[in-house]
Amino acid sequence: MAAFPAHFAAAAAAFAAMSQSPVSLLRFADLQWPDAAAAAAAAAAAAAAAPAAPVVLVLCAAWCGVCRGFEAATAAAAAGHEGAWAWIDIEDAADALPSLDVETFPTLAVIRGGELRFFGPILPDGAILGRSVAAALAGDGRPALPEGFSADEGEEILALAGAVARRASR
Repeated sequence: MAAFPAHFAAAAAAFAAMSQSPVSLLRFADLQWPDAAAAAAAAAAAAAAAPAAPVVLVLCAAWCGVCRGFEAATAAAAAGHEGAWAWIDIEDAADALPSLDVETFPTLAVIRGGELRFFGPILPDGAILGRSVAAALAGDGRPALPEGFSADEGEEILALAGAVARRASR
């Protein structure tokens, strides 16, 4: 069997190191998620008492190799931006967020002042992540959920953002 060229071996080693590196991002398991009735009330309260700092949610799946590699890039981007950041394994959160249906990984949600500023898939690149978050936070106006997403999904995203903001402020 032929050996891989040196640059492939170096890239593989770098990827392995990234996926093994400790990450200080919040995870769904870190949150105290309420039951369904309390979650609806929390969503309404979150909209009324929106956190001042932005919240960035990177929705991924732990089984996805691309997502595992992107987790370290997400942690690095979080270190360079304000607000609360969380890497959410949507399968961990599936029971708590029954309306949310993420089909493309990674999917980014950026919330500022209780408003969903951006929600959609992005390329798994730390520089693109940083620019996407900065652009979403700098823009004016409140974007709608992308076509095919329901108001319930939007409320679940805002409730999740509120839980992340509360946990990050401890």
